[in-house]
Amino acid sequence: MGTRRKSNHIKILVSLFFLLCVALLSISLLANYFGMCHCANVA
Repeated sequence: MGTRRKSNHIKILVSLFFLLCVALLSISLLANYFGMCHCANVA
């Protein structure tokens, strides 16, 4: 029982870490996209 609970906790941590990575990736992609648009508008 204890080991099963621990593995479940690890699964939750991994999913949270994965969500964090996805959020950071999407934010950086959006930043790059808006940066390119801004540069294009300036040029």
